Amino acid sequence: MVREQTEDRLSIGEIYDRLHTAQRRSAALKRLWLHASGDDYPAAYDHLSFITLDELQRARLELRLSPGHTLVDLACGTGGPGLWLATQTGARLIGLDVSETAVAEARLRAVEVGLSNQVDYRRAGFEATGLPSASADGAFSVDALVYATDYAATMREIARILRPGARFVATTFEIDPGTAESLGVPVQDGLSDSRPILEAAGLQILAYEELVGSAQRLRATLNAVVNARDALVVDTGPIALKVFISELSRCADATFMKRRVFITAERQSTVP
Repeated sequence: MVREQTEDRLSIGEIYDRLHTAQRRSAALKRLWLHASGDDYPAAYDHLSFITLDELQRARLELRLSPGHTLVDLACGTGGPGLWLATQTGARLIGLDVSETAVAEARLRAVEVGLSNQVDYRRAGFEATGLPSASADGAFSVDALVYATDYAATMREIARILRPGARFVATTFEIDPGTAESLGVPVQDGLSDSRPILEAAGLQILAYEELVGSAQRLRATLNAVVNARDALVVDTGPIALKVFISELSRCADATFMKRRVFITAERQSTVP
């Protein structure tokens, strides 16, 4: 959501490089985020999004993957949720992220969980994955679609890389356009309701549902991060932590984030 450079001339990419490094190596951030994810969430697959184990289990069922299939994890971060899916399904995993630090940390995590021969992490964005057409049996994204610079192009790219009948599963946020505009946040078609953009790209919507309880978890997580900032700043640095808290504040603002939704969409036999 935040795309400008900070006053200390760190780009947003550099900010998130620092946060991804801290996520894997900060004991304080790990404890806080695992609590936010739920007590049953497996620690080896932690993340900096808001997905729970129940949501991951639903994603596994909706994706319908088996050994030999290929799953693409878009904006994979340091890899936790995607690696959990690969472990559970036996699918080959291709993780894509614009952060080279995230990709490097995801590769290390794959070694730690014994999946290094089953995964391939690459630096790539939403709109240009570099993958062949109709090469994926599933695509997956956790709470990251709001960062796409071109939402419609992102959905077309997802449809392009999926085989006919393959599914895209995501959790994402709906943004209120009026509030976003007043805050200077870029507003694109699809960010307030993804369904028209998904359908225009040739993705049939099978599920599009609000994830009840997400707002309360977002607010609780924000409060926990603010309360723990003295401990967190040692690992993240002050500027990265400032931006992180700002992002969490927007996520927890009900006038900005309308709701968090779970999406399942299937690639049609022909796409536009």
